[in-house]
Amino acid sequence: MISAVGPFTTLVHEKEVGDGLWIRGPFGHGFGVDPAHKRLALIGGGYGVAPLLWLAQQQAPIATTITTILGARSAADLLYSRRFSAIQALASSRAQLTLYTTTEDGSQGIEGRVTDALVPLLERGEIDAIYACGPHGMLSALEQLGQRYHLPYQLSWEAYMRCAIGICGSCEHQGKLLCLDGPVL
Repeated sequence: MISAVGPFTTLVHEKEVGDGLWIRGPFGHGFGVDPAHKRLALIGGGYGVAPLLWLAQQQAPIATTITTILGARSAADLLYSRRFSAIQALASSRAQLTLYTTTEDGSQGIEGRVTDALVPLLERGEIDAIYACGPHGMLSALEQLGQRYHLPYQLSWEAYMRCAIGICGSCEHQGKLLCLDGPVL
């Protein structure tokens, strides 16, 4: 999924089928699910839902419960909700998959943010671990919730990666370089 938001992504959108495109990567480390965690919360905000779709597909045959919470400003901005719903076909017979959507304007799902859907689940003890990707504010809030409820969490942080080999430091986050140590921390 690539949206035309800047000079490079606009050029990508101008490519025709069959045109070449050189890409370096992937860099850093992705999600690594502990096999002991069977009740997963996958939380995506905006474009952050993209890597979680792959994670949900990988964990559907293994996990007992996958609770996916997708958030956006409005219903028009929600991404992949149908694709997450389709993952049920991959799940084992014992797996339960639940999808919540949240929109800040209340146009679909729960009005509010992803944390508004997550907190009740945490209070009932229904989650073993949190996996998330999205804007920094959302990830910071999820980090605080993980600490408050003593749950492991893996958060995929976004940053502009200039060199992508750990030299320039432009992707530093909390003392780590996202191109080498992350983006999942």
